Amino acid sequence: MKAVVCAAVGCADPVLPRGAWMKRDGDKATVACNFTTQTWHIVCQQDSWFGSIDNCTVGTSRTHRCCQRSIVQKINKLISVPMRLSD
Repeated sequence: MKAVVCAAVGCADPVLPRGAWMKRDGDKATVACNFTTQTWHIVCQQDSWFGSIDNCTVGTSRTHRCCQRSIVQKINKLISVPMRLSD
């Protein structure tokens, strides 16, 4: 009786910094921060990710606060449900 050996190929999801998201596309991935423009590109080779990922540093600049407020306003607008009053 012959033994069948199976092995997983590819990379597990990397550990992301707090406040980040990842989009995989085959053996490539883009990691980006939620509230900044920081973005990194990494590549899976065999079973390891190559490339660097840093921390998502949240700045306190006026632009950042403006953009963060804008995102929150858009989310609130999307989840708000119009109410109809009945006669």
